[in-house]
Amino acid sequence: YIHGEAIGTGGVSLPDKPWHEAARHVVYAGSFFPWKGVSELVAAAARLPGCRIELMGGDEQSVKELKSQLEAGGAEVRFTGRLPHAQVMSRLAEACIAVLPNRDDTDSAFTSPIKLFEYMASGCAIVASDLPALREVLAENEAVWVKPGDAASLAQGILGLAGDPSRARALGERARARSAAYTWSARAQKLKAILERMNAAAMSGRDGTK
Repeated sequence: YIHGEAIGTGGVSLPDKPWHEAARHVVYAGSFFPWKGVSELVAAAARLPGCRIELMGGDEQSVKELKSQLEAGGAEVRFTGRLPHAQVMSRLAEACIAVLPNRDDTDSAFTSPIKLFEYMASGCAIVASDLPALREVLAENEAVWVKPGDAASLAQGILGLAGDPSRARALGERARARSAAYTWSARAQKLKAILERMNAAAMSGRDGTK
């Protein structure tokens, strides 16, 4: 969940993003564990000439391995390594397309992807693996859904948004609006309502036994 007050999700207006050149502002932020699908994103880069992709995260060894997989003639790929959270959020605020390429495996089935909520709060158009854990957060028309573990499908999803800035902006607006339901404040209100209902039911049952 996200701190709405800290990143301005109280309204639905977007940060000032360069949507006219969305292809040059594609990002991934997160760990580089195999199930995260970063290697599929690197493979997809070969199919994305003219795009620029920034990968935030990963240790030195992971970055070295992924760099060795890059193919000439594809997207420009930049590895930042691990960054302070404030820097990650600042870069997401400037990004247009954010990618969540999780593979379809056990870890993905039980994940609660904090980065997804941060993508949403930052107003990014999201390209995500079509997995139940992610579908629980975003609806069909709130992201571009791609086949998990499939670099070609991932590249197609990114290209679809890169070539249609208006659609990318619309998805970013929907995601940002949706993020308001996932702030800590919103979560606290939901839990409060549940506890109040449980307390009311308990009191009603106690009254009924008198």
